[in-house]
Amino acid sequence: MISVVDVTDPTITDEIRGLGSISHAFRAFSYYTLMVLFEPVENIYTDCSKVLGLTVPIVTEETTNDIAKSNPRATHEEMVNFILSDLDKAEIGLESYIPTSKNFPDLAVVYGLKAKVYMWDGQFDKAAEYARKAIDKSGATPMNEAQWHNPTTGFNTATSAWMWYLHPTASNMGNLANFIGHISNEADWGYASLSKLQMARSLYDAIPTTDFRKYSYLDPDRSVYAYQSVRGNEWLDEQPDYMSLKFRPVGGDYSTYSVGAAADIPVMRVEEMYLIEAEAVGASQSVAAGVQLLNNFMKQNRQSDYSFNAGDLRSFQLEVLKQMRIEFWGEGVAFPTAKRLKPDVIQHYEGTNFKEDNFKINCKGVKPNWTLMIPKTEVDSNIALQGMNNPDPTGAIPKRPTR
Repeated sequence: MISVVDVTDPTITDEIRGLGSISHAFRAFSYYTLMVLFEPVENIYTDCSKVLGLTVPIVTEETTNDIAKSNPRATHEEMVNFILSDLDKAEIGLESYIPTSKNFPDLAVVYGLKAKVYMWDGQFDKAAEYARKAIDKSGATPMNEAQWHNPTTGFNTATSAWMWYLHPTASNMGNLANFIGHISNEADWGYASLSKLQMARSLYDAIPTTDFRKYSYLDPDRSVYAYQSVRGNEWLDEQPDYMSLKFRPVGGDYSTYSVGAAADIPVMRVEEMYLIEAEAVGASQSVAAGVQLLNNFMKQNRQSDYSFNAGDLRSFQLEVLKQMRIEFWGEGVAFPTAKRLKPDVIQHYEGTNFKEDNFKINCKGVKPNWTLMIPKTEVDSNIALQGMNNPDPTGAIPKRPTR
C-alpha cells in the first residue's frame, strides 16, 4: 500500500490518502514494537557494549533483495526518526479520513503512537503533549468497574476506552492459534486453562482492597469478593489463588473456540495515555505536577481513596509502572516502561506463587532476556548482522532459584 500511495499527492481522494496513512501507522507501530524488543539496554548479566544504541534493520518498499542481504541495524536515532516520519505521514491522511472501524488506527491513535515513541526516546515533553492530544482527540473514557468485571463481555468486547483493537473471526483462527485461548483461564480449548495464568502474588498484595482491579484475580480468601464465572462457583473453588479472570470468552462460551475466541483484542486503550501523560509531565515539568495527574486518574477511575506522594522522580516513575502493570496485565503495554526504567525483577520471595525453581529469578535492573536476539535465519541471510547480534541470555543466570 505504501509503495503505491503517496499521501502527499494532491490528486488522490481523501479515502485513498486515508488508507495510505493507515498503512504508515501500522508500519510505525510494527517498528516501534521491534525497537522495544531488540534494542538492548545495559545490564549486569550480558555484555551489550558492542550493540548498545542499535535496533533492527529497516526494510521499506524501496529495499531490494540485494540491499536486504547487507542491511545493518539502524541506530536508535535512525529508527526513532523513521518511525516518526511514518507517523507524520499517517497524520496527513487521517486528518480528513475516519476509518470504518477501530480495527484501524485513526488520528487519535497516531497521536498515541507518537507519545509511546517519544517516551522510549526520553522526549518527555513531547510525550506529554501527544498523550494529551490522543486523549482529547479520541473522546475515549476509561473503563468502569462493570465493564471490567462483566463475566461475558469483560476484555473481549471493546468499550469506549478502546482506541484501537483487533477482531479475529472464526474463519482466521484455529483452536490453539487465538488470543483468548492463551490468556483466558476460563477458555477450555487453549493453553491458558492448563497453565492457570496468575498475577504475581507480590503485585497482587500491593493492590489495595479499594481498587476494583484487584478482583480480576482470585484472592486466597474467596469471601472477600463475589467472583463470577460462567463456569460456576464449584469450578472457581477449584482454581489456584491469584488466577486471572480478566479476559473472558466471548458471550461466556468457554467450550467452542470459534465463538468464544472471536473477541476484540485491545491494542491501545485511553488509560495508557493518562499514565504516559502523568509520567511524562513528572519528568519534563515537575514531579508534583505528574503526581497530581496520577492521583486524579486513579481517584476518578480506579480507587477513590488513592493518594500518592513522592518527592523524587524515580519513586514516582516506579509508581506509574506499578499502575501500568496492574492496569495492563496480559496486554503487554507495561513492558516498554519496565525495560526503560529497569525496576529490578523479584520473583523469589517468601510466599511466591512462581511454582518452579526455574522461574524463581531475582534480577537487578532488568532480566537479560528482555532484549531478544535477532533470529539466526536473518543473521545468516544478512551479512551486516554477522557479529552484531544481541548477546545470548541463555545461562546468564545459571543458578535457580536466585537469592
